[in-house]
Amino acid sequence: MKKRTLRTKKRTKLIVGEGISESLFLARLKQLYYKRGQDYIVTVDQAGGGDPTSVLRFILHYAGSFDERYMLIDSDRPISQECEKKARNNGIKIIQSVPHCLEGMLLCSLGIKKNVHDTAAAKAAFYPSVCAGETLNESWCERNIDLMMVDKMLNDSSHSYHEYFSKLVKVMRK
Repeated sequence: MKKRTLRTKKRTKLIVGEGISESLFLARLKQLYYKRGQDYIVTVDQAGGGDPTSVLRFILHYAGSFDERYMLIDSDRPISQECEKKARNNGIKIIQSVPHCLEGMLLCSLGIKKNVHDTAAAKAAFYPSVCAGETLNESWCERNIDLMMVDKMLNDSSHSYHEYFSKLVKVMRK
């Protein structure tokens, strides 16, 4: 009689973006850096917008058990001490897009704009010029976020977005 092969339990990671744009961005990073067959599984989702507290609430009520949990949020709204404490007590790591939001971070990291004053200005500059009026979507992410672009930031510790991308890529890798 043939012996049954035991499956090893894979570690699980959940990373939730504040909204759909963050989710698409994270899905693209997962596509670039996560390889099937790893000894861990990465799940990307989005909280449907809101503030840090609503994203945290979404993660806390997310079905399933995860070994590691992360939230990618904009930095335009302050994180309350209560929210920060609750995240820390539940083992949830917070990653914030700076300046202000994901669109601001993309404008600056892609070298399109040096200063972004607020979220509205970032979105107003990003969508008409960078996305040619379209919303941030899967095809835009595939065309504009590639290994060369991200690796350039990862390999240059003096790059202003080195730490940001290092944290995100670390989620997708071991």
